Amino acid sequence: MRTKARLLPLALAATLLITGCASQLQAPSARILPRAFKMPNHAMAPTLASGEVFIADLAAYEETDPSRWDIVVFRPPHDTERIWAFRVVGLPGEKICFEDGYAVVDGERLVPPSEMSEVRYDALAADGAGGMESYHFEVPEDQYYVLGDNARRANDSRVWGSVPRELIMGRITGL
Repeated sequence: MRTKARLLPLALAATLLITGCASQLQAPSARILPRAFKMPNHAMAPTLASGEVFIADLAAYEETDPSRWDIVVFRPPHDTERIWAFRVVGLPGEKICFEDGYAVVDGERLVPPSEMSEVRYDALAADGAGGMESYHFEVPEDQYYVLGDNARRANDSRVWGSVPRELIMGRITGL
């Protein structure tokens, strides 16, 4: 359960979005740091519910790269007009497959964070159907493999591939 102190930034961001004041805030680089976003779908449920407002730190990766399990906001390579949020699972140069509901990276089963204990991933075909027996994906350099926590409903890297680093905008904070 979220505490009042953790909800305060979300409440402030929601107020700014509702009143239209968020568009008036400008950082020196002409970006809003941090920035509020609204989850457009159920792909990250239960971590982020559809319609939930969250805060992303758009400066998070100015001097470092995304880490495994970070929840990032990004522009999907096939639809760069939109902004999505997913969890980083695969890093540049890694080989990913799925086994018994878990992501396997470079031959080792990943141990997800405790909040993901119920999440099970299967390989998905381009039409979203599961069960690809020989699915393997090698993450290209400067790209990241991202997955939704709602594994059965997420249109994620299992369907359309990895996200180039330059399309990752920031990291979600305060969850």
